[in-house]
Amino acid sequence: MRHFVSIFSLVVATALLVATGAGSGGPTAVNAGASKKQLLAALGAPTVSRGAVRNDFDQVVEVWEYWSGASGDEACWYYFVGNQLVTRRAARNWATEPGRIKNSLFEPVA
Repeated sequence: MRHFVSIFSLVVATALLVATGAGSGGPTAVNAGASKKQLLAALGAPTVSRGAVRNDFDQVVEVWEYWSGASGDEACWYYFVGNQLVTRRAARNWATEPGRIKNSLFEPVA
């Protein structure tokens, strides 16, 4: 019985760590080139859909934000051009991000 309680406690602790993302070092990495559907399958619905910005290269860049970590204090932005994930980066100040996106060319993954 004593071993059962120890094993059960270990299983519960592991499940909680996985569910909260603790120990992962940040949001789950999804490879560039993934579709929105693939990202949704991997991470679920975004915490925030930051919006879409048309840049100087006539790309419409959509940004989804996900929060992770045990305390929920880490955020990551996922950038889409069309239906393709082109990059991800740690979230920063959204007030300045549309200007950065406007001046950036996002290369689709071949």
